[in-house]
Amino acid sequence: MQGRLLCIVNNPERPLGNSKSGIHEVLELVHDVIEQQVDDDYSRHAYTFIPMGAIEDVADRLAKQVKNKKTIKGMLIAPYGYGKTSTLVFLWHRCQTQGLLAVPAFYCSSLLDILRSAYAWARYRFLQHAPGLLTDLDALYHRHHATNLEECARHYAESHGISERAALSMLQQQQERGEYRFQLTAHSLLAFFQELVPLVEQAGYSGLIIFPDEFQAFVGRRESVRQTIQDLREFVWALNSSQAPLGVLISADDTTESRIREQGCDILDRLRDDGFYINLLSIYDQTFPPSLWDKYCEAFELGDKVSIIDRPTLRAIGQIAERNTKVRYGVASSPSV
Repeated sequence: MQGRLLCIVNNPERPLGNSKSGIHEVLELVHDVIEQQVDDDYSRHAYTFIPMGAIEDVADRLAKQVKNKKTIKGMLIAPYGYGKTSTLVFLWHRCQTQGLLAVPAFYCSSLLDILRSAYAWARYRFLQHAPGLLTDLDALYHRHHATNLEECARHYAESHGISERAALSMLQQQQERGEYRFQLTAHSLLAFFQELVPLVEQAGYSGLIIFPDEFQAFVGRRESVRQTIQDLREFVWALNSSQAPLGVLISADDTTESRIREQGCDILDRLRDDGFYINLLSIYDQTFPPSLWDKYCEAFELGDKVSIIDRPTLRAIGQIAERNTKVRYGVASSPSV
């Protein structure tokens, strides 16, 4: 993949110049390289992850219910440093080994991040397993992306007294310069998923599952917390009305959970409905170090070396873990996939 990228960029017989098609091809290859790197890094991390508590059961139940044509929503909660992203990586890896198109943990600051990440990862997988569907996938993404931009242009034109065409051109230029980022509605995102899931099934997968991470960036991204909470409410309600084989498991710290609770207890109640509301604090108690050590002894066949660390020491470490100390640091979410 990287070789193809270098060949296109350095080919003297085919200079890129200002060719939009050439630039588009380079951008696609850059994304392919990034996604391959994310895939490789996350897969290596998943192989070293030792699931504790009910996490392994959660992964299997999650995959099973999505494969049974259900829309599943949930939330993974823990303070910073408790391995939320590492846990999402394990869930992602387990779900994809069970035939789902699983989008790995990604930094999520908006609904638009969810749409773009789902599209980018689906394109990466289709390129490998269903290249014949790439045209339909690209058309689906650009149709929903363009429709929302046009809707924003209409509102901008009305409020500034200019034509819709001029407003659209202005917003497109600002977007290219990184000066403007339109907000996607929950209804539009669900409409995108309703069309994406059938393509995913045509590609040979049993369903689609997404793992938005660092959700504190979503809740804290704007001055208007009330509007942010409303955006989240509409998204969760939209998922509640869906009947597609689709899963969304959000990760956030406990502070973000508290901020949502202040203005949106109903949102958290809905996220609990499907039985996938997980607090990692319930895993990292006094029993965690002995359990982890037992897992290591089993995985690495330590035999008589088990007694290297005695039980009182493990219990003492467990008391530290139970005091909400940051007990582990793992892989961080990719800013984009």
